[in-house]
Amino acid sequence: MDDLDIIPRPLTLIRSTDLKWLDLCGELLGVIPPSDKIDGCRLSMTWLSEQFGVLPDDANEVIVQWYARAYILEMLGGSVFADTSVDKVHLIWLKFLEDFDTAGEYSWGSVALAWLYRQLCNATKANTKDIGGALILVQLWAWSRFSHMTPEIVSIQPIDYGVDAVGQPLPQGPYSIRWCNAKCQKNVSTHVLLNDRSVLGMQHPDEIVWQPYINADLPDYCLQGREIWRTVAPLICLHIVEMHCPNRVLRQFGMQQSIPRPINTDVTLHVVTLRKRGSLDAISASEALLLMLCSTWRSPGSPVAGKSREH
Repeated sequence: MDDLDIIPRPLTLIRSTDLKWLDLCGELLGVIPPSDKIDGCRLSMTWLSEQFGVLPDDANEVIVQWYARAYILEMLGGSVFADTSVDKVHLIWLKFLEDFDTAGEYSWGSVALAWLYRQLCNATKANTKDIGGALILVQLWAWSRFSHMTPEIVSIQPIDYGVDAVGQPLPQGPYSIRWCNAKCQKNVSTHVLLNDRSVLGMQHPDEIVWQPYINADLPDYCLQGREIWRTVAPLICLHIVEMHCPNRVLRQFGMQQSIPRPINTDVTLHVVTLRKRGSLDAISASEALLLMLCSTWRSPGSPVAGKSREH
């Protein structure tokens, strides 16, 4: 890894019991929510949307920041870090929006993946009926790789991305923007669970699109940090630690897949959640593990999966 400056900061555990949530809302949102709109450390997103619906024309810089935090908080709770509460967002995310410059330094991409991986892990339990996380990523991932799940794009229409505040053209959207076009689902059995299970169980390796982006016209921001795409490292999101294991999917990088080694998955951190802190021993063990993992986050010795040989 040649350039460690491209590696953002991990989003690590905060002792949430030390935070006063109402005071935090008053400081960073400029308003204290009514008692029936906040449940412990979770805030109603419906109230958030209604309270910060339209930015006043005479808003000063402080008010603009309040509205910006509310918008980002609603986006995080409703999509990126969605949980099974449906209409609530954990106020722990607001703490990380206190300073926008610092917020921009966090590794939000790896944080979102860690959160999603944990949600997928929790969903494998037999008695689980709900799931959270950025499920739009799972849907787009599947559409790009499994043709039997993919609706047909009828036509691709040009998109006007507009201009920024100084009149410069805004960059084009990511690869997934193509799904905004009109789609036909007559020839594909979408939203049919039994059919999807059956086809997934019978498909062959040559029926999988391993590299959907190989000939895609991707904007520059989608290619940033490619030096670390194949880094085998922990993904850290507050109390969550999930391993990033590109060495197990090397065909996605156009490389030959060897037999992957077993993963040492420590389940200690599964005891600590944003709802229940767990026992003191579990907290101490989890924080010790987090400190160890964070110390290796920016380590130049992090292994990079694969070789340059094409498959």
